[in-house]
Amino acid sequence: MNEQKWVRPFLKWPGSKFDLLSVLEDELSILEGKHLMEPFCGSGVVSLNMGHRFEKCIAADANEDLVCLLRLAQKTPELLIKEGMEVYARGGKKDAFDATVVEYNQEVSVKRRAVLLLYLNRHCFNGLIRYNQKGIYNVPVGEFKQILAPWDLIRTFTENSQHIEFVHSTFEKLLSLAKPGDVVYSDPPYLPIDGKTSFTAYHKPFRLRHHVVLRDYHRELSLRGIPNAISNHDCKMSRHLYSTSKYLAFEVQRSIGSKTRGKAPECIAVFTKPALNTKQAMLT
Repeated sequence: MNEQKWVRPFLKWPGSKFDLLSVLEDELSILEGKHLMEPFCGSGVVSLNMGHRFEKCIAADANEDLVCLLRLAQKTPELLIKEGMEVYARGGKKDAFDATVVEYNQEVSVKRRAVLLLYLNRHCFNGLIRYNQKGIYNVPVGEFKQILAPWDLIRTFTENSQHIEFVHSTFEKLLSLAKPGDVVYSDPPYLPIDGKTSFTAYHKPFRLRHHVVLRDYHRELSLRGIPNAISNHDCKMSRHLYSTSKYLAFEVQRSIGSKTRGKAPECIAVFTKPALNTKQAMLT
């Protein structure tokens, strides 16, 4: 599959794996299984494009509004587009954006919040989805010469996402359900690059301790014969955390929409069941 065949997500997403799909296809191709499980699905781009290799994809995220938005795009795209157009008619000026932020933070209906989130994601700074400790969305408006409506991308998403089950779940809950025959791919909020600060969360703070817990889950999965992989920044901490894995380091060109943001060091850590040595094999 070449880049021209990749399906673009309808959401802007910092750290999107769209630019890494060729690398992921190579690495995930060695992980055999019937089902792909993603505990950090984000825009859904990986399951959207890797799904042809699996009978089913389970794409989860801890952000309920995001999961609802992905489900609406999958199941009722024309309704989402209709309601999205009504919000888009407000325009992208700061006053309209700020008023939508207030409405989003006060709204109690998850479906309505999902529609508002679509507008915010496409109009905010760098496509960020970020909340403070009280759960208040606090991303500022972006500066754009032109904001392209995602209606065609939503329809394409609908056509290509029917193999995906979108689930509202923490990574711990989802990974505890993994069983032989599954393949797990995690794309958590990234560790900071050495010597730099980094945006590490879009829903709740994702600290180093969470990376350690996630790594431990992946190690345990591999021991149970469930192949899996994790993406992250290529940095000293990643190399330490994933020292028992197959570790692939590379650089990737990063962009949000049409804005190119330079190259970033990235890694993919692949965990597979350790091979038995001769002595172990004789005892089993």
